[in-house]
Amino acid sequence: MNVAFLGLGAMGQPMARNLLEAGHAVTVYNRTRTCAEALAPCRSPAS
Repeated sequence: MNVAFLGLGAMGQPMARNLLEAGHAVTVYNRTRTCAEALAPCRSPAS
């Protein structure tokens, strides 16, 4: 499944992390790059 998240606030970041850890392809956008970069360790090797 391909999923996109706009905004990685208090709810978006944990939801995106759970989907990444479950193996789904997730595209994210956030105004501050550091929030998106925090999810990088959760990516699958094929991402």
